[in-house]
Amino acid sequence: MSSDLSIYIDPGKFAGSGERLSGLVNLADLPRLTDLIGQQAGDVRYGLAFAINDKGLIIITGEIKSELTLVCQRCLREMTVPVHSLVNIGIVVDEKELEIIDEDLDPFLAVDGKVSILKLIEDELLLCLPIAPMHDEADCPAAESLQEYKAVKQNPFAALETLKRGKT
Repeated sequence: MSSDLSIYIDPGKFAGSGERLSGLVNLADLPRLTDLIGQQAGDVRYGLAFAINDKGLIIITGEIKSELTLVCQRCLREMTVPVHSLVNIGIVVDEKELEIIDEDLDPFLAVDGKVSILKLIEDELLLCLPIAPMHDEADCPAAESLQEYKAVKQNPFAALETLKRGKT
C-alpha cells in the first residue's frame, strides 16, 4: 500500500482488514532524529502489520531498520551504526487502556483515534540510538592512545598514602 506517511491513519481500520505497510522513509523526513544526529543521507526500511489481539486491542508488529552515521565518543570520528527495532506495539487511546495492555507490548498513544506512522517509525529509531556510540576498541583510531593512558594511569590517592606513611 502506498500512502503519505506524514498523515494520520486510523489504526482500527487497518487492523480490521489485516493491513500491512512496508517501504522506505528518507532520514531527512525525521526531524526529531536529525536534531540529535544531524542531517543524514539514507533511508529507513520498515515493515508493519496491523491486527487486533484477543483483548480487542489494536497491535502493530514488524521491524524497522536503518544505518545511521554517529560520532564515536572515544575518537570523535564518524562511524556507521546499524539500528534494528522489532516493533510490538499496542495502540491506546487513553490511560485506562494502559491497565489492560499486555506487558510484552509497548504502548503508543493514538491522538483522536489516529496514528502517524512516520512518528511511530521515528520514535522506534530514537529508542534504538546508543547512549554513547563507540567503535569496537580494536577498530577505534583512538585505541592506541587509550592503551597508553591505561598504562600511565596512576592511583589518584597515591599521594595520600605517602602522607599517611610519613605520620606513622
